[in-house]
Amino acid sequence: MQSNLKSEHEIYFPWQDIQWGRLISQMNSEKLPHALSLIGPSCIGKQKFAVSFANFILCTSPLNKAPCGKCKSCCLSRSGNHPDCVIIKPDSKGKNINVDSIRDLDAFFSQTSQQRGWKIVIISPAESMNTNAANALLKTLEEPKEKTLIMLVCHDSSRLLATIKSRCQKLIFPVPDRSKVKFWLEKNLPEIRDINELIEHANGRPILAMNLIETDLIEARNEFNDLLDSLALNKTSPVNLAEIYKTNDPELIIDWLYYKLVFEIKSKEKITSLSLSFRYMDKLFQSKRLIQSSANPNLQLIWEELFMNWKHLFVTR
Repeated sequence: MQSNLKSEHEIYFPWQDIQWGRLISQMNSEKLPHALSLIGPSCIGKQKFAVSFANFILCTSPLNKAPCGKCKSCCLSRSGNHPDCVIIKPDSKGKNINVDSIRDLDAFFSQTSQQRGWKIVIISPAESMNTNAANALLKTLEEPKEKTLIMLVCHDSSRLLATIKSRCQKLIFPVPDRSKVKFWLEKNLPEIRDINELIEHANGRPILAMNLIETDLIEARNEFNDLLDSLALNKTSPVNLAEIYKTNDPELIIDWLYYKLVFEIKSKEKITSLSLSFRYMDKLFQSKRLIQSSANPNLQLIWEELFMNWKHLFVTR
């Protein structure tokens, strides 16, 4: 288990006003649930929201619906050593959260709170729990203790056990309104001229847009789209593309395929069959779940099949 709260300039992002207000209202009326599932696409700020709300609950002198930032509890949170808040996450990207991390919660919740009385756990991403870990968490959710809160940060709720979802109050985080994203990015990235293009590349997800600036992913994605166009025109082969991308982040490549497909469907210029397109979309979802599972699939074969099927979307059969 890891305990790690960090303070940043913004308490929460401007597109999260509704979600923040809802929880503050529940907190004030003493109706806060013992478990929350924060559900929405990745890279829109759910993790920061969860950490900030934990900080607010633990703060001994909150001001204007926000943590004060000065009390002992806030100082502990800022240092990443608050004894009453634990963040559980995979050891590395693509790995599962194992059962031992969840079992340790029994000891954590049994200990006396050292600050305001609350004990808080953030599990992120919650869908990375393996089956044993999910079952262990279910037992904890079935017997909640007073003044405890478990927040599940989830990018793909379809991978959570139905029994876990039913025991958590759902808090939905959609892709933010484009105008809010644009305003926020213009404020934080004044040197970027074409914010609209950046938002397109990030598929409307503001945190991803920030990440794109810090990496070469924009250029890489443009190259990927060009290669897909070449594939549709028989200028390259599925095997060649599979060889190129077999060592890339597989979930990222699936996302790029998905958004390229959505673009082609909307443009209605090259796609030869909508029914095939939607079947391909289903195949993408299935492939992503396989990649996220513990089955250790052969990525070379997955890419070869997906790229071969992609080629057929643009060929009259």
